[in-house]
Amino acid sequence: MMFEDFVKIVETQKPYRARPNEYPLYKRSHGFKYFKPDGYDKFVIYCQGKEIGVMHRGDLFEWTRGNMDLYSTDVTVLNQTIFDHWGYIYWCRAKLGFIWRVYKDNGKDRYLDSNNCEYHVSQHMKLDLANQKPCPKSYYSIHVSRIDKKQEYQIRLKYKDDIILAKQWLQNTDREALKQDCNSIRKDMMDTIQTNVFEDMEKVLAKLSPYEQVLFLIIKNGRSGLIEFDDYTTEDVTNQGLIYLRKYYYEKEGIYDDEIIPWSEGRIPRNKNLRVKFEANRLNTNQTV
Repeated sequence: MMFEDFVKIVETQKPYRARPNEYPLYKRSHGFKYFKPDGYDKFVIYCQGKEIGVMHRGDLFEWTRGNMDLYSTDVTVLNQTIFDHWGYIYWCRAKLGFIWRVYKDNGKDRYLDSNNCEYHVSQHMKLDLANQKPCPKSYYSIHVSRIDKKQEYQIRLKYKDDIILAKQWLQNTDREALKQDCNSIRKDMMDTIQTNVFEDMEKVLAKLSPYEQVLFLIIKNGRSGLIEFDDYTTEDVTNQGLIYLRKYYYEKEGIYDDEIIPWSEGRIPRNKNLRVKFEANRLNTNQTV
């Protein structure tokens, strides 16, 4: 779908009965997929009552949900509607989450092959669908990090006590207390959690205990479901949290040797030490591009 398709639906169809300003996004019988006009320049897209994106004038799509807040139904809806003409969205943990794989266009057909461009997608990004690329304020670079094993060993020794303390605290805190502490950190530090400037994040982390650092990093990495959902065990929370904590210490000590891949290359390798750095702050969701 393109911006004009939304305009046409509003002009030619009625909203759902007893649901003012809610228009069908797909088939009318699929009432859980709908959108609402927001002024004349954007349409807010919903699935099962939850906002999953915004279509702006000029075929600019804004990804408004955190990666861990989207479910398979949400992604299916986006692929059926927004991205059906431009490619498709899929999840790959080894590539840092959701990926937009764009179609190639030979002038007659749109098609996929082994060399299609792929772009990272995350909260607050805007995608230029017509030109099949991120918008300028969503430009990023992928950092493929490699760690010197000797330096890694020294860093683990340096922060050994902090890591042990965090592990013991996580293992001995019940699930309800974890949820409360997680919600408290999210409430007090959301601006810092959403930033992609390491220096800003480090100032906050330096004031937290190792246990609080783990909770902060779990939220920062979009994995708060580890704590919120009972499907995960305390061991799952502890193991993943300590991985994030060690990575934070590695970055703090500057022992990463990075290969930098600009967004324009349209490729994202599979690597457990991938990081994304954005060229601009994406928190201003009123930005035009």
